[in-house]
Amino acid sequence: MSGTTDALAPPLPPPLGRLAWALLGSVAAGLALLGFVLPGFPGLPFLVLAALCFANVSRRVHGRLARMPALRGALGQWRRARHRPLAVQLAVAGGLTLLALVETVRLGVQALRRR
Repeated sequence: MSGTTDALAPPLPPPLGRLAWALLGSVAAGLALLGFVLPGFPGLPFLVLAALCFANVSRRVHGRLARMPALRGALGQWRRARHRPLAVQLAVAGGLTLLALVETVRLGVQALRRR
C-alpha cells in the first residue's frame, strides 16, 4: 500500500492525539509483554489494545491490521457501522468478566493453600 489510503479508513486524529494514542499503545504493549512473562497476568487483551491504539497513529498500521484474516471482518464491520453489535459487546464483556472472575478465584485459592 504505497501512498494509497483506504477510503473507509477512519480519519487520523491531530498530531497531539496521535501522540496520546502512541503513548497508550506503548504502555499497553509493555503490559502485554509482562503478561506473556508473568503467570496469572493476562497479556493478550493488552496486546489487542496496543494494536488498536497503534492503528489510530498510522494509516499503514491500520492497513496492515485490516489485511489480517482474523481482524478483517471485525474491522470492516466497524468501518461500515461505526459500532459493534450488541451480541458482540456482550460476548466480549462476558468473556472478560469470566476471565477476571476465574483469575481472582484461582489467585484466592493459591493464597489459601500457602497458609
